[in-house]
Amino acid sequence: MKGPVKGLLVLVMLPVLVFVFVSCALMSRERPAVPVSEEAGRKPILPSDRSGIATPRVGPKTVSIRSRDETNKVFGYFYDHGTTARIETAEVRPRTARAGQHVIVMLTYAVLTHSDKPVKVTETLETWFKNKIWESSRIETERKGGTYRSSVPLYLPPYSEKGNYRVSCTVQTPYSRDLRETVFTVYDDEVETSISK
Repeated sequence: MKGPVKGLLVLVMLPVLVFVFVSCALMSRERPAVPVSEEAGRKPILPSDRSGIATPRVGPKTVSIRSRDETNKVFGYFYDHGTTARIETAEVRPRTARAGQHVIVMLTYAVLTHSDKPVKVTETLETWFKNKIWESSRIETERKGGTYRSSVPLYLPPYSEKGNYRVSCTVQTPYSRDLRETVFTVYDDEVETSISK
């Protein structure tokens, strides 16, 4: 190639290469590694890595808050009712957040059973925006009878659309299924400024 043609080719290709390099760098920064659960036996099944979704930055965490006997007493559970899952509360904290921040889905549920054996439990969270599924995650584990509080952090990418998001929370055992819904709002800086005045 001659000098002027080679120079022109470099001038055209250089911006393209810079664009590709910067895009790759930004994408690798915004897409966190798949989290590893803090609790043995929990298997997070997260959504495929696609743009426009919220992704947990850290693994979900669950703590036991009531024993089997206490839980059965609170719910008036009788041994002939079989194994049942019951959601007590589902909420998102904070209820409002900006794109680029994170929210935590808090789910409190009971596993009602007369047996001391662990029960297979599936926790599913589906986040909906404008009547379309925006994100979903599922955690499969085993639980003994009792009440549990599960916390799942969701990172909202900087390009998240503003508006109301609905989170559908399901807890399922081989014998039962319970569902609760909660909402949170993604807002922009202008709304925050007017609220704080």
